[in-house]
Amino acid sequence: MKNTFVSLLLAFVLFSCKNNQEVKVGFLLPNFTDARYLKDRDFFVAKFKSLGGTVEIGNAENDAQKQEDQAKGMITNGAKILVITVVNQNSAATIVRMANSSGVKVIAYERLIRNSDIDYFISFDHYKVGEIQAKYALKYKPSGNYVILSGDKRDNNAELIMNGQMNAINTAGNSAGIKVVYKSFVEDWSEDGAYFEMRRVLRLFNDKIDVVLTANDGMAGGVLKALDEFQPGYPVIVTGLDADINACRRIVAGKQSMTVYKSFKVQAEMAAAIAFKIIKGDNITEAKDFTDNGLKKVPSISLVGVGVDKSNISSTIIADHFYTEQLLKE
Repeated sequence: MKNTFVSLLLAFVLFSCKNNQEVKVGFLLPNFTDARYLKDRDFFVAKFKSLGGTVEIGNAENDAQKQEDQAKGMITNGAKILVITVVNQNSAATIVRMANSSGVKVIAYERLIRNSDIDYFISFDHYKVGEIQAKYALKYKPSGNYVILSGDKRDNNAELIMNGQMNAINTAGNSAGIKVVYKSFVEDWSEDGAYFEMRRVLRLFNDKIDVVLTANDGMAGGVLKALDEFQPGYPVIVTGLDADINACRRIVAGKQSMTVYKSFKVQAEMAAAIAFKIIKGDNITEAKDFTDNGLKKVPSISLVGVGVDKSNISSTIIADHFYTEQLLKE
């Protein structure tokens, strides 16, 4: 009787361990300095744990080699799927090959991984983000001097945003009144990088700048700092992306014009749910689009952001409980 009990207990433990391994996922992020990735982390972990799984988190600190090492460690530790926002979209194919050889599935999260056999891609439509930003600027400044500062050239999203911005400008009926005096990519989507780029423009260009199509909110902070130094008091449309807390405070205070709000909660929870379904062998019906990454047409989920300014911040960001009204006034 005792031997039977021990055998049953051992079988239960082994079964439990096996199930625990089957629902283990690695969630790799490029950094935690961008406030959005902390939200992605928290929403993803909460959702995956609610489904009964465990999550190992990786913070690459914008170091591609560190991210590769973290991915290798997660695979060794028994992760059955990797969900990755890559540091470098070109070199990250190495991570995917490593995962493929170990039978580990890969979901590219937010940033596409080029030339690799990834399984799914979950992101927002960043071409549409660029259009939303530019159309907002065109509405309020249908003519004038425009500057375009997009994100890191290594990030396909930065190029998509710039292409969306340029498409909106070029197809506007009054585009003849718009002069794009400068456009550039900014390494690491850096606030300091955007600040120095904007200072350079303002030093070299004699006329006033009317619009800065800035790819994200961190960079918008750098742009506004430079504008305060060189064009104090002159009204400039400055766009952003991600609805960072500081950007939302600037919008409420009338300093930053707008941001594009992406519901990270929706994105993270969807990624967690799909990762869990993949591990369990369930059909994935959510991926209705396909994205060419240079090697294959990747089944994709494309979400759409919302333009937010002072007029609708209450009905969007606050209504979604993303931030409280009190927090935005602090």
